[in-house]
Amino acid sequence: DEKARIEKMAYANSQVIVSFIRNLEEIKSLKSSIRSKATEARGLKSLYNEMMMINQAISDSERIIMDSENKLKSEVNTRQDADALTGLVVSDMRTAQSNLERVIALVKDREAAEKKKIEEKNEKTITATSNTTDSGKQVEVEATITCKYCGTVNPGTSTTCKGCGASLK
Repeated sequence: DEKARIEKMAYANSQVIVSFIRNLEEIKSLKSSIRSKATEARGLKSLYNEMMMINQAISDSERIIMDSENKLKSEVNTRQDADALTGLVVSDMRTAQSNLERVIALVKDREAAEKKKIEEKNEKTITATSNTTDSGKQVEVEATITCKYCGTVNPGTSTTCKGCGASLK
């Protein structure tokens, strides 16, 4: 009799643990990830409009964490209710994580584009400097045109940008 009760309890626990516990473990992981991404986002060198997006994403993620903690404290009566509740919390937290990742990528992409433009400008300066002779006389340097749309440096004789195809005239 006692052995049969234990087996039934073990079976019941195994049924509950399946998705509910898996969701709780994922919630813990997502919460940690969201907090680390929020910290990373705060440390970025962003422009004003980017700062506004970052602050909004951080605020939303903190609100979602608080809401999820409150939801998890609510009483549920069935396994399906517990699964649905934790599934909803996981979905909300994934959305918050995705929003933070998106704004971080946006700032990093802008920084990379700015860095590329600076490197191209420095490369152009090095080329112009290397075209002087030892006696200090300037050697004719081929003119270049920088595309105002994408920043690609094109030969001076080009009429269209080799990067984006825009007209250079």
